[in-house]
Amino acid sequence: MVFVPNSASVLSGMASPRLLHTHLPYILLPNSIRNSGCKIVYLTRNPKDTFISFWHYFNSTKVDTCGTERPLVIGIKQQISLEKAFESFCNGTYLYGPIFDHALEYHKESSKMPQKILFMKNVELKKDPKGQRKKWTKFCGGVVAWRDSITWRLTSMGLGVTGDSKNYLTAEMEERLDQIARTKLEASGLES
Repeated sequence: MVFVPNSASVLSGMASPRLLHTHLPYILLPNSIRNSGCKIVYLTRNPKDTFISFWHYFNSTKVDTCGTERPLVIGIKQQISLEKAFESFCNGTYLYGPIFDHALEYHKESSKMPQKILFMKNVELKKDPKGQRKKWTKFCGGVVAWRDSITWRLTSMGLGVTGDSKNYLTAEMEERLDQIARTKLEASGLES
């Protein structure tokens, strides 16, 4: 859902329980979400695949999906090269902020509040969908249908697919992202 004028009326008309999708870092979630009884499922994926998905999405999206003429990203009217997007991604200056900080924040908060935040990895979901489905269902108290939520989420994770980064990134780019991941994630127990 893209939020535009009158989005609140769309939300209030949705049946409960609602499943909403966001790319906001945890710290930017409104207090009404962080301090409420709502549950958060954070789904992360390999940073290389995240980057490729971001690059495809950015280059394929020119206006929002609600039919307005307003650009999705103000000032961007042309495609961004893989190299330029890669530099931005590595420097943490991409559309949703530094991806490693983003994931670490949700990981840390899920450790502090496991009843509130479920931290899931796309690779585990693909390896053991049945086990991860049980984990999801237990976390949500069985109130959110797997088919209507995870299936939708997995199919909307962008144009890049798992492992697709090999088709785009040079060996040097892969090594640079691996090094950033090692540096950022080493003390967290979280692997990329």
